[in-house]
Amino acid sequence: PWQLWQDQSSGINAEYGAIRKEKVMRSTVVVLTSAAILWLLSSMIFLFTRSIDTSVSPAESRALNRECLLGPIDSHDMWHCLSALSMFLTEILLLNLDDDQMEVKTVEIYF
Repeated sequence: PWQLWQDQSSGINAEYGAIRKEKVMRSTVVVLTSAAILWLLSSMIFLFTRSIDTSVSPAESRALNRECLLGPIDSHDMWHCLSALSMFLTEILLLNLDDDQMEVKTVEIYF
């Protein structure tokens, strides 16, 4: 419930900022694009690489194991790394959204 409310309020804030013609910083666009790409890659790895099946015996599930991608790093480790980076960039995005307001006096910011 909290995440849903947070997502809706972020969308409302973005629409309100577009109506007020607020400018978007270049760094915000870069972080948004990077986060979206990493979210897409991590979700693709999570959804399309199947390396475990809990409905079969351990020996049959072991047959689903694949070779590692980069030395000792397998697809599950890549998913962990990419999803962690995407969550980090999403937080950075939230911190950068109002960077264009740094030069505006506090009393001039409308809520």
